[in-house]
Amino acid sequence: MEKTLYVSDLDGTLLNRQSRLSPFTQQALNRLLEKGMLFTFATARSWHSAHVAAQGLSPSLPWIIHNGAAFANGKTGVRTGEVFFTYPQRKKILDSCVRRQLWPLVYSVRQGEEKVFYLKNAPLHEGMKHYIDSRPGDPRLAPVAGLEELLQGGTYYFTFIHTKEALAPLWEELKDLPWLNLTFQQELYRQEYWLEITSEQATKAQAALRLKQELGCTR
Repeated sequence: MEKTLYVSDLDGTLLNRQSRLSPFTQQALNRLLEKGMLFTFATARSWHSAHVAAQGLSPSLPWIIHNGAAFANGKTGVRTGEVFFTYPQRKKILDSCVRRQLWPLVYSVRQGEEKVFYLKNAPLHEGMKHYIDSRPGDPRLAPVAGLEELLQGGTYYFTFIHTKEALAPLWEELKDLPWLNLTFQQELYRQEYWLEITSEQATKAQAALRLKQELGCTR
């Protein structure tokens, strides 16, 4: 008997233009979940951001977050299955940042806690400022003074927020490295572009396939 795992994206797919679930979507999906449908979503968002956007939806399966860099328990935010960069890999990315004078948000796990490191004295693009300012009191945000401090703990995700013209050379420099997975696109709700970098093992597709195998699904 076939056993199907259903996986949806969030932004531009499940969410509306207000970055929320419509009442119809919420009610329809929750009815299907009550009937036993195996459903989850895969998103570039962190658990904190997805938790707000998907409010009212109750999938019991792990959420695929950070473009496949980790799973998260939808209720508690506890992460599992993280795919980290090696130190030489993240140092290579940081060296490219320095050459281009582009400063990232660096997502890491330090002493069991998720942190988002960024250089506090670096000139930040308006989009980066918006990201930081829109999260007042977020305990993950951790401004640091030095470059090496960006690489604390286990790093699993780099995000650059800037113009397309500024980010394109960095994308060109890194896109052919076989151990990287890059997503380069315009922010859905704003004008700036995002360049997001994870390990080549960390993609939404690979995470969905891992979850499919764990659940014993046939498709």
